Amino acid sequence: MTMPDPTRFLIVGMQRSGTTVTHHCLEGHPQVSLVTDEVAADPFFTKGLAVFTTGRESFDARRRGFLRLFDAITLSVTDRQVRAAGLKVALGTATDAIDLVECVREHFEGIKIVMVRRSDLVAQCASLRRAQRTGQWHAFGSRVKNTDDRFEIPVREFDDYARGCRLIQAQLDRLKDSHQVCELVYERDIEHGLDHDRLFDFVGVDRVPASWMKMQKVSPPAESYIANHTQLIAHLAAVPVVAPDHAKTDAIARQRARATTEQPFFLVFRAEDRLRRSRLEDSVLDIQALLARASALDPWLSGRADGIATVLVARGNTGLHSAREEFGAKHRESAVYFMHRAEIELMHGLLEPALQDLHKASIDLSCAPYDQARVARLLEQALQAKGDPRAAGDLVGRLLDRYPDSAPFLCLGALLAKNTGQQQAAASLLARALAADPGHQRAKQLLATLG
Repeated sequence: MTMPDPTRFLIVGMQRSGTTVTHHCLEGHPQVSLVTDEVAADPFFTKGLAVFTTGRESFDARRRGFLRLFDAITLSVTDRQVRAAGLKVALGTATDAIDLVECVREHFEGIKIVMVRRSDLVAQCASLRRAQRTGQWHAFGSRVKNTDDRFEIPVREFDDYARGCRLIQAQLDRLKDSHQVCELVYERDIEHGLDHDRLFDFVGVDRVPASWMKMQKVSPPAESYIANHTQLIAHLAAVPVVAPDHAKTDAIARQRARATTEQPFFLVFRAEDRLRRSRLEDSVLDIQALLARASALDPWLSGRADGIATVLVARGNTGLHSAREEFGAKHRESAVYFMHRAEIELMHGLLEPALQDLHKASIDLSCAPYDQARVARLLEQALQAKGDPRAAGDLVGRLLDRYPDSAPFLCLGALLAKNTGQQQAAASLLARALAADPGHQRAKQLLATLG
């Protein structure tokens, strides 16, 4: 039985770094539900539920899909009273690491990360090659196979391996800025005995004796079976650590490439969500991907994209200042375009641009009946934020002259009259609104407040 809101956690690292013993420690806990097998980064963290569908879901649907898939596979493996649920991923490439990190940052805001790494990449590579040669990856109890085989690892092969590990670790380190991370270093935290209580505390389960821990070390010291061990140790010292800026550049390049495959409506709503969460650089990437397809966007997509670009420019991203003109190139006569741009601007506190766009949508252009309610709602928010009854009165007056039978705009006029003490004028406007639309709920609500 699952407890309310179990802690979600992810065990992540490279093969032979200690992820398996960490997985085994948590899997045996009576309050933990953990996927028994290792989960592949692709497609779990690249497609999620979309691997089973057409892949045309909205951004919100994709986010919910990732969470539901995670819960489905982690909580279906036990009938325990679960307080923590998780899975393990052992990464083999930097591309997989980028995809996992970006997915976790985008869709798993509250997940806890158990990050396992090994400082001695010679020993890690040697253990991996030995397991591949012998077929023995892990051992329980006394089932340890002894072998005296010695072999060399070519320096060029090791160099590629070590550089790949550096790239993977640099990507994983980016999660430390966004998530709670429990970092386990093999040589410090695993090789001579795992601190079970530290893990249990991190994922939020009770401290219990880890009596199920029967795993034994499979590989002897790397120097005992790697013939050129000293040479590899010397070479490892020359393999550079990947700088954070380099890791970020690689991640941006990967994001930009993946964005070209997304649907425009998905990119718009992801850019909007990223902007809301102050992930400005990521939002810029989505807007740039939309700019490449600006000529094919309809008015409402263009308006929202341009609104996001306007906010990004206001927050210092001047690189979009000239490019954003492309969003409105085909839609200068579309009220829908200006209405949606105003909605984004208003949502992020750009009051004056929002009022100008709403004026353009409703006064300078023709606002269709089915859009008038939305424009009226946005104008109400903008005028209340502006706090200038005289300016509001002038705009509402022009609206009522242009749309004398519009129930949404009549309600807006009635609200303004009510707030300035003109009860009779408000009642008259509401009567006109109900005559135009007898079922108009907003008019009925306002009329009830007049007494």
